[in-house]
Amino acid sequence: MPIKERRAETWAEVQEILWDQSFDARANKWRTYTAFRGLPEDYRDLSTKVQRMREDPGAVATTPGSLEWKERRLLDNFRMYERLSIRTGDSDWDIMLLGQHHGLPTRLLDWTSSPLAALFFACENYDDHLKDGVVWCVRRL
Repeated sequence: MPIKERRAETWAEVQEILWDQSFDARANKWRTYTAFRGLPEDYRDLSTKVQRMREDPGAVATTPGSLEWKERRLLDNFRMYERLSIRTGDSDWDIMLLGQHHGLPTRLLDWTSSPLAALFFACENYDDHLKDGVVWCVRRL
């Protein structure tokens, strides 16, 4: 399915775009059947922070420079230094979820059912106020 890009210039246009197709006529209520993801800049795809890290050409999975190796080091270091929230026996997925919450580059993507939460993440860094943020909207039906 092709990606449909829409650009808003006013707050009213932002609201119109984000709530487009959200009225459920059967229930006579506004319901969002959309998942939203806000980003401070347009990466042109839905790559994760780990995927956006540069991989060394020719690196294989178990050698320094590969994304798998870098991710392993990130998780191991996070596990070593974040002692307050980590319990003995936490899996890599547990560590990844906690690390994602603290800004650790992971293979996970954050989605929300709230367009306003997505807008927050698209605009949260004041230093990027001259850049256009982006909100991805994906129908869940």
